[in-house]
This record gives sequence, structure tokens and C-alpha cells, in this order.
Amino acid sequence: MCLIPLFSITGCFDVDIFVWLLVCAGLFGWRKRSTENTVTLKAFLAGIALTVAAMPASAQLDSIEVIGQSAPAITAAPSSTSTVLSSQDLSALPYDRLDDALSAKTGFSLFRRQPSLSANPTIQGASLRGIGPNGAGRAAVLLDGAPLNDPFGNWVNWASILPGTISSASVLPGSRPLSAGPGALSGLIAIETSQSRAGLSMRFDANSLEGGDASIVYAASLGDIDMITFAGGGLREGFIPIAQSQRGPADVSAASHNVAGGIKLGRDFGNAWRGALLLRGFSEARDNGLEGAQNDTQGFDGSVRVRTTGASAVKADIDVYGQVRRFASLFTATDAARAVTRPVLDQFSVPSYAFGGRAHLSRDWSDAQKTSLYAQADWRSGETNERFRNLGNGFTRQRAAGGRQSTLGAGLEHRARVTPQLTLDGGVRVDVLQLSRGMRVETNLDTGDLVRNDQFDERTDTVISGAAGVRYQPVAAWTLKARGYTGSRQPSLNEYFRPFRVGNDITEANPLLDIETLRGLDVSARFEPLNGHFAQVTLFRNWLRDAVGNLSVAGQAGGFIAPCGFVPTGGSCRQRGNIERSRATGVEVAAGTELHDQFSASLFYGYTRAKITRSAVNPALEGKRFAQVPTHQGSIDLRWTAPSSDINGSLIVRAQSKQFDDDLNTRALSAFAAVDLAVRWQIDETVTVRLEGINLTDTQIEAGQSSDGLITRGQPLTVRFGLSAQF
Repeated sequence: MCLIPLFSITGCFDVDIFVWLLVCAGLFGWRKRSTENTVTLKAFLAGIALTVAAMPASAQLDSIEVIGQSAPAITAAPSSTSTVLSSQDLSALPYDRLDDALSAKTGFSLFRRQPSLSANPTIQGASLRGIGPNGAGRAAVLLDGAPLNDPFGNWVNWASILPGTISSASVLPGSRPLSAGPGALSGLIAIETSQSRAGLSMRFDANSLEGGDASIVYAASLGDIDMITFAGGGLREGFIPIAQSQRGPADVSAASHNVAGGIKLGRDFGNAWRGALLLRGFSEARDNGLEGAQNDTQGFDGSVRVRTTGASAVKADIDVYGQVRRFASLFTATDAARAVTRPVLDQFSVPSYAFGGRAHLSRDWSDAQKTSLYAQADWRSGETNERFRNLGNGFTRQRAAGGRQSTLGAGLEHRARVTPQLTLDGGVRVDVLQLSRGMRVETNLDTGDLVRNDQFDERTDTVISGAAGVRYQPVAAWTLKARGYTGSRQPSLNEYFRPFRVGNDITEANPLLDIETLRGLDVSARFEPLNGHFAQVTLFRNWLRDAVGNLSVAGQAGGFIAPCGFVPTGGSCRQRGNIERSRATGVEVAAGTELHDQFSASLFYGYTRAKITRSAVNPALEGKRFAQVPTHQGSIDLRWTAPSSDINGSLIVRAQSKQFDDDLNTRALSAFAAVDLAVRWQIDETVTVRLEGINLTDTQIEAGQSSDGLITRGQPLTVRFGLSAQF
């Protein structure tokens, strides 16, 4: 990766080269968690500062034009509803990670109430509208048209997205079968990278979690090529996830250390085409809050985007991408006093890969008619290699489990403006999903004998999905929309083949899982009497079939329980399985107003009634609510600017009602409300000072509850002081 030549023609040893070398050093030097990693990251952050200080005068680029715009990753149908957060919106919020901003402003959620700051990477999958959140997530996440979802587990490493590198983040709830394909079961999150003006921007933060962050973005024009280079990283000692009254000596802070960087190059080819190359890499190491429990992630993504730019009636957007991931994790268990830990699972190597492409071809037949053709082909491969079954004298078993997946699909969509007020859209898509080379092999480490050697047959499924909608605007102030859709999601390789353990709670894999499918309907009304004033109400209902869930096989138990094997006393046994029928009904309300130049307010409220309606495997689940889905959630965002315009701020109040941590609804997580604040003082045209606070009331946010009543908490009071500069 780091052998790619990134030499600049603006001078010898320019900023982009040095930053990239720093990123490479961080990626390759961060293979194991140790004190040396902290030193490495501090050196990395110091290197950024030294780079800026040593930047030659030739880097002052006052005469260079603004970097060209990228094509949108997804063009939403006229009948779609969406929320778009611009770079200005994101910079005004008191959050340094995108998942926090999306959680506060939309119906987005990770698996639990833990942000990516403290959550294990394997539960950072994205879901929308409470449609059965799980660790893998049920929403597709794209960055400049290329997937961010992990090839093996489908989760997303949110720490890899640096502040200041995002131009916009669009949240499109409801299945997106035509443009996004399988995987966008509950919706799509389309992220566009920054289109910074030429020059240099920097960000430095120090926080109350005994850590800090730094990032740098450098944009320039190199002849015919537009370039953006970015790098950054952070370290924090974090907080102890276990509630204070339940902690023991073995409970430690969920410390994390991350570094990321990349380069984006764009060029116009004549007056008809534009191409862009994006290369990005990241590394993250973290403690999981229990002595000895750690994980590491490294990744590299590359993508090429080609699009038409002329006035031709025929347009094309083509994305080709590749992913490489490395993951390792060590899980530990503790005694009843939480004083001593022992390793229970050593996931020492989880390599995964993906590559593929998407194409969107469209033809404007007239000002009122447009036809689009979508195509997708991708391939994913991954496996876990892990040691397990430690009864006190070290690991006695080793497991390899994984396989391959591929998708080949095409869709056709047509949009027609029937009258100036009425627009119709609809289409259909066919996808062929293949699962192959599935295996689970377990070996006795003492003797080398095979204990288990499962080789699974190849499976091919054909899924037909589609969407149809109407947009009606009777008068300028009112817009009415209705949209029906179907969607699908193939379970991840992780869900098919890998069992896992959290403490004494064991969950078995299931290679016989069926593909999830969904039917849904949205109806919305938007009232926008004046610019800056709007109100929107959306009603939705989704029928989910064969949702993958962690289904309880036995509750409090001890001894050998099939299919989990030995379950410690007080632990539980679950297995991934398909829940035949589920339903989610809800309403989303969004409103905003700008009272004058100095004050604005916005509101989001979501009501979701998500429950299981049929489960033949476990009838006790019928009528139960989805785990990790609150009935009510919402936020109020107040923003103001001082008359002098030098100081501005935002105050966010967010809240969620009670939810359950398990499928049987026996472990309730309390409702909460939290207050977040950001104040910014622009000292001059280039420098801004920031003071930000998360959960100012230090509310205990219950994020999880184990079978023995152990409470895991979300982010406590966190204060951050920062400095931003742009030249």
C-alpha cells in the first residue's frame, strides 16, 4: 500500500508525501497493543504538527481554485425521504465522530447505545428506524460510492472517517433495492468526502478522557489534477464501561488509539468525463473494558469513480472498489468478584477482502422522463482463526471458520413527471446471491486431531426486489410523497459461521440461515412555507421476514447445552436463527426554523413499535419487542450566533425511552436524556477555538445488561477543548 508513488510536482518532499509516510508508519507499526503504540501515536501526532510548522512558503495557495465536486454516490428517487447533513451541519455539532451526529439527528443507531468511541468494532453495524438492529447492521454505508461495511462481519469502522473530511452525509431510510442493492435493507447512508477549498486545514483536540485528537487536510491543484490529502489520529484512556456499583479490580477503561489517512485525486478528461481515485487506510487498537480484553483493526480501501460531466442526455456513474481488512481480538471472562480474568477466546487473525463495482447509466428522454439502469458485481471473502476452550490451563482448541460471498445484480428504473405537480417513479431489480466455500474446522491443540470438520454446500439464491412511488406538490409550500419497496440482506459470513462469547453468554453460529427480506411503505407530508422553516411527518410500516437474531436456547444454566457446549453457571446459550415474521410501525417528525440570523432550532422525533409476530423456533418470542429498539427517541438542536458573529454554539438535548437488551424482553435498559453543548469562538479568519461537552449532566446511559445483571454504560460526561485553523 505504502509503495504507491504520491510525489507532488509542487516541490520536493511536499506535505502530502510526508503525511502519507506518517500514516503508513502508523498502519504498519501498530500490529500489537502495547505501551509502544501510545508512543507511536504521540509521535505520529507530533509529526503532523511538525509538518505544518515546516511547510514551505510555496504551499500558500491563494490563487488556486476550489476543488471540483464529486458525483453523488446515490441519486434518490423523487418519492424518497432523506436527511442530508452538510459539512457545515457536522462542524456545528459537538461530536467528533459521524455515528454520534447521525444518532442525534436521525433514526440511525448502532447495535447498542454505545458510540463507536467505546463499542467493540463487531457491534458497530448501522441500522435505521429500529428495524431489528444487530451487530452486523441492516443498512448499507457508502463512501464516495464504495462500501464501508466490513467484508466479513458487515459492521463499519466509524473511527476511520476523520472529522473535516466529509462533504455531506445523506441518510435515506427504507430499503434501497434499486440503487444500493442487497444490504440496504433498512436504508442507506451515503457519505461524500470533503471538497475543501485549496489550502490547509488543521484540527487539534484535548479531552477529559485523558487523550486527544489531531487531523490535517491539505488540498491543492497539481496541474490538471485536483488533490486532497488527509491524515489524523487520536488516543484516549476512555472510561470504564461497567457501572460503578458493579465494578471490580478487573474492570479497566475502554482505551482506544486510532490513526487514519489517505489521498484523493481527481481529473477532468475533456469536457465529458471526470475521474477520481481515493486511497485510504486506517488502524485502530482498543481495550474492551476488561483486563486483557483487546482488539486491533487495520484496513485499506481503494476506489475509482468515473462519471460524465457534459450536457449529454446519456449519463454514467461508475465505481470500482476494493477492501482489505485485518482484525484480531482477545476476549476474557472474570470470576464472580470481578477480580481475576482468564482468556476465553483468542481471535488472533481475521483476514477479509472485497472487490467489485457499481454502474448507474441514465437517459433523459425529455425534461419529464428519465430511465436508469443499475448494475452491481462484488465478491467478499473472509475467515476467522481463533483459539478457544480454556478451562484454566490454556486454550485447548483452535477454530477456522469462514467462506465467500458474491453478488451479481441489475435493476431498471423509470421516472416520469406526469404534470408539473405530479411525479411517478418505479423499478425492479434482480440479484443473484451466492455463498460458497463455507467451512468450520476445529482442532485439538494438544494432539492435532480434528474435532470438527464441516464443509458446507454452495448456495445460490435469486432475489427480486423493487420500489414504486409518487411525489405530489399541490402548492409550493406542500409536498406529499408515498413509496412502497422491497429489499433483502444476505447474512454476513460472521453470522453464518462464527460463534462468539460475551462474558458467560455464548452465541452459536448457524450456516443454514435464510436471507432476510422486507416489504415496506412510507407516506410523508412536508410543509415549507418559507426558506428556513419546515415541518415534515413520515408514517412507515415495514414487514420483515426471516430476520437474523440471537435466539435463546436456554436461560440461566450450567453445564453442556447443545449447540453451545459448556455453559458456565449463570451464563446463557443462544444461537443465531431466523425469526419468521416481524413488523415495525412508526412515525418520524422533523421540523426546523430560523427565527432570525442569530438563532435556529430543529427537532427530530421517532416513534417505532417493532415486535416479533411469528417465531416457530421459539414461540415465546411472539409479541415481544425487538431487542435494542426504543419506542421513543428524539432530539432538539438549538443553535445561535452572537451579534458580532465571532461566537456561535449549539445545544442538543437527546433522549430515548426504555428498551430491552434481550429477545425475551427480560433485561430492561432504562430511559435516558442527555445534554450536549458546543461553543466556538472564531478568533480571526483562520483560527477557531472550540469547547464541547457530551452528556453534561453525566446521566448513566444503560447500553447493555448481561444475563447476571451486569450493566454496561454508554458515554459519560466528556469535555473537549479544541483548536481549528484553515489557511
